[in-house]
Amino acid sequence: MKHAVMAAAALAVAAAAPASAKEAFFAVKISATQDVTWTRDMTVQGCSDSIVVLTGRGDAHLNVHQRADSWVSFKRVDSHRAVLSAAVVHAAGSFSRQGEVASHASTPPRDPGACPQAIPAASDCGTQALPGDATLSLAYVPNKLTLTGPHSTQWLAAPFQHCPGVNGDDSLGATSSTSASSIVQTGPVRLPMAKVFGTRKHFTLHWSDKRTVETVRPGGIVLSGTYPVTTTIRWSIRFTRLTKPPQPELGVPEGL
Repeated sequence: MKHAVMAAAALAVAAAAPASAKEAFFAVKISATQDVTWTRDMTVQGCSDSIVVLTGRGDAHLNVHQRADSWVSFKRVDSHRAVLSAAVVHAAGSFSRQGEVASHASTPPRDPGACPQAIPAASDCGTQALPGDATLSLAYVPNKLTLTGPHSTQWLAAPFQHCPGVNGDDSLGATSSTSASSIVQTGPVRLPMAKVFGTRKHFTLHWSDKRTVETVRPGGIVLSGTYPVTTTIRWSIRFTRLTKPPQPELGVPEGL
């Protein structure tokens, strides 16, 4: 009986040991999508006292995942806090956009010569691969994880120059809104420290959010109309626990 009690105690200590670990390492598999649709039917003040009606519609689709093997680590600060390291990973995927806007004057200009002439530009709508420097970012606050991106210095300007769309439709949760409470969210997903420093070999986090925002606010040159934008985000991250720090080639290259 004594031996059985000692064996049970040893097993309890062994099971509890990971909970007191100072650092946890995980290989991660990230997959995310964002779908944006919009329609526009607006009446605006044009040049030289004209009234212009704008109509259009469009959509954008972002598909992104981590490129090559990626890993992250959590370092325990105390019983309530942990720091996430290697939280930026290389990303690959595609971004597509289609859109069109037409305009006509419901009230012609008082002086047509005072209105600038539009310069026609060929549409560049279509699909682009994410730039080579694209990255995804993870952020961790106590018991909560958020995913953002892709980020790219090559996309500081809009990916499409002559394709109507919504600002920020090329990055998760970045579509414009006049109300912070209406912005589509990219998290957080609950991730307790007990799970981070626990014993499970694999676990997967999922997130989804869908919101429609009316972006038209009459005022200034906007007389009336609607411009609803619907954004849908879905992502998942699969964590595979590693028993030791990964080799350098698994992580983010130096200089990122």
